[in-house]
Amino acid sequence: MDVPIHDRVDCRQLMRHGLAVANLPPATAVGSVQELLDLPQIVAPPWARVDLKLPGKSGFEAAMVLRRLSPRMRIVLMTGTDEPGNRSRAQAAGADRYLLKPIREAELLATLARA
Repeated sequence: MDVPIHDRVDCRQLMRHGLAVANLPPATAVGSVQELLDLPQIVAPPWARVDLKLPGKSGFEAAMVLRRLSPRMRIVLMTGTDEPGNRSRAQAAGADRYLLKPIREAELLATLARA
């Protein structure tokens, strides 16, 4: 199972579709960290894909929350803008990877396969 966290519904749908096409387990997609925490039962998945710019908490904060939920979870932060210091902030927040959009499908699938 995978937890894509993205504020845009269409992006969450595309993320879930990509997993199905690649024959990977299904995803529970949410639009914010709060939505994740509000799930009736949080089952820590092997990986999470998190957009950096989210409503409420940022992707950095999301990574910290997810890392506390599951120290072994693979966390991939994604962003469309590579601002100075973001890579080091992502690593400090507990992210395993920091990917720039647009992300090639093969790169994302290879990253998730390592989880």
